[in-house]
Amino acid sequence: MPVQKIQVQEQNSPVAEDNVAGVLKTELRYSYTYQAGTTAGVTIKSGAGFLHSVTIAPLATATITLYDNTAASGTVIFQSTAMIAGNPCTIILDVSFSTGLELVIATANANVTVSWR
Repeated sequence: MPVQKIQVQEQNSPVAEDNVAGVLKTELRYSYTYQAGTTAGVTIKSGAGFLHSVTIAPLATATITLYDNTAASGTVIFQSTAMIAGNPCTIILDVSFSTGLELVIATANANVTVSWR
């Protein structure tokens, strides 16, 4: 008996697909860590990851440092200098880290939210 080829057409498109534009839509999701006050070092994540952004609301002239480490030393990913109190800002970094992600808030109090995965 000969083999017949049957043509099949997909009836339902994947949920993430935009048929009009012809592209597959994806949504980036991040975890976040909020830290208030000052800290000599908080390990946000151990191991490799991706740092999306840092949002800082300084209450005084705080210095914020993010390290690629699980201790408050090593490779600096980001460091703010004296920020003006009461002027929150978000900085998009979109960088990878390999060892971990460590946050230090020094000099003065600040409210900091770090978005990562």
